Amino acid sequence: MFLNKLNELKMPILFWSICLLYFTILLIGPRIDKKDEKDFCVRNFYINKFFGHSMNCDSADWILNSNNPSRLYESESIRQSRPGLIFLTYNISKFINLFLKDEQYPKITINITNGSKTIINEEFSPKVVYLSYFLVNIFILLCSIYLFFKLFEFSIFKKENYENWYIWLSSSLIINNTVNQFLFSPSTKFFNIFCAIFTILISIKILKNEFTKYSFILVYSFLGFLMLFYASFFIFFLIFTILFFVRPDSKFISNLLLMILLLVIYLLPYSIWFWYIKSITNNFYISSFEDYNFISWIYKYYSENGLALTIFNISMIYIGFIKKFIIEHSLLLLFIPLVFFISCSVKSDKKIYFSAILFIFTYISFFVVLGHIPSDIVSVIIIPMSIILTHYLKSNFLQNNQNAKNIKIYFF
Repeated sequence: MFLNKLNELKMPILFWSICLLYFTILLIGPRIDKKDEKDFCVRNFYINKFFGHSMNCDSADWILNSNNPSRLYESESIRQSRPGLIFLTYNISKFINLFLKDEQYPKITINITNGSKTIINEEFSPKVVYLSYFLVNIFILLCSIYLFFKLFEFSIFKKENYENWYIWLSSSLIINNTVNQFLFSPSTKFFNIFCAIFTILISIKILKNEFTKYSFILVYSFLGFLMLFYASFFIFFLIFTILFFVRPDSKFISNLLLMILLLVIYLLPYSIWFWYIKSITNNFYISSFEDYNFISWIYKYYSENGLALTIFNISMIYIGFIKKFIIEHSLLLLFIPLVFFISCSVKSDKKIYFSAILFIFTYISFFVVLGHIPSDIVSVIIIPMSIILTHYLKSNFLQNNQNAKNIKIYFF
């Protein structure tokens, strides 16, 4: 009886075991030599002789802010523009701390460096806060995989769905450079993964005219809340607003009035936070603009080089983004021989292809305009690419499964 049950569950067990194995492999390290920490903007930590990780150099600041969210109210707090994750992990840490009480905390540490005194207030052990970030990252991945399955009308809770080999491409949400760098590094970068899958899923529903005005109100409310976590959810807003006006049977005037309401709902959470900080510090500090010249680099470049060179430079950054993705994900070429096993056709639901391609274009455009294209940002394109490939394989496989065994063997 037990063996029969185990045999029925072998595919979901194998799927999640691969995911756990990948997480374990990421802990073999640290992977950056100590002498190269500064160049790669990481700080190595060691668990034992075999395990460790090269944590992003911003991670300590995220932990300190979650340990003491009042730091966000300081005049030049670099996390001021992204308070959502800090407040979330603070409350998770508070809950965890109920079970893992440390008598050394809370505590106040005074550091004196070059005559400058810094007071660090810590309510919890850094290990507790670190655990809260890790749990949030795992939760984001699980939600993202759940939505990937849902996009193809499957469920992660149904064992028979794992028999559909093409849905295993959902593992690209876990096996990618963003997870590689930030699973064990407190950061907001994991929200790019959720943004990709959620944007594409909702875009398809809008194109299929499955959204009522109440659905839009709900989604824009959620979107406004997410803007407190990470700026890439503006991509979400931009795509939904375009699709809102071009969806089937849309009436421009009535939609315009509804869009004004949706815009107010979307802007409300961040506006409240913005004016609250302004009332405290008389300023609102956005580190990305102040320290890294996001967006403003275009005007500066235009002032120095003119319109033609600016357009050319932006075009080259586009090409560089795509080139970087192709180089880092060249193994995708291994899927090309699958066309010899199945009858090639793209007569399936075009809305999935369109939504994924629209996201790719908007996502690349967003980060090109920001002037920020590190490898973890580029890596997220693997998600819409996996959706396109999954849909293509699913559609063709259902039409012609004569070579089912050969396809499955090659795929794995």
